[in-house]
Amino acid sequence: MQTKDITELIKRLKLNKELDKNKIILIVALCLILVYLDISFIIRAQARGIGALQPKIIKLNTDINDLAKGLAAIKEFTQEKALAVRKGQPEAAKKIIQEEELPLLLQEITDIANGTSAKIMQIKPIKDPKAKEEIVAGVRVMPLMITLNLSCGYHSLGSFISTLENSKKFMLTQEIKILTNPENYLYQNVALTIKTYVKK
Repeated sequence: MQTKDITELIKRLKLNKELDKNKIILIVALCLILVYLDISFIIRAQARGIGALQPKIIKLNTDINDLAKGLAAIKEFTQEKALAVRKGQPEAAKKIIQEEELPLLLQEITDIANGTSAKIMQIKPIKDPKAKEEIVAGVRVMPLMITLNLSCGYHSLGSFISTLENSKKFMLTQEIKILTNPENYLYQNVALTIKTYVKK
């Protein structure tokens, strides 16, 4: 091999080396640009999403606080009302149903739910075999529990419980459990137990 050929080969190798460096720099630059664009679009989209959710979150927090206050007031009112009814005070006395009137009571509860936009998923009366006879306002009665599964917002739930408690028939909110609805954060899954009495 001649010296001229060797020199030319060395030049070509250097040129190829420089081209490879330039290609690597170009690829790295393109990758960095793509990563930057991708991140900037994602961050913008997330910022827009958070901005849109903020008023809903504020409203939801307000509803939760209102419901907590309302439930505390209802609980206090319920305890006072139950005590007054046991003492037989006429102004606090509510109608205690006969056993055959139970379907009408369930229909009234359903109507109250419909009127307050609370959707009843299930409603079921439960007789406790261990329940003992009680005397309420001078009448012999048996306690009866009615369990409900509801789907509703906090405002609807507060209205439902308030209307239920103010019914002419004797009903007390005994227990309430609220779980978030994974499909819709504005609605809650509510398990509610209502206590009433049935005349013997």
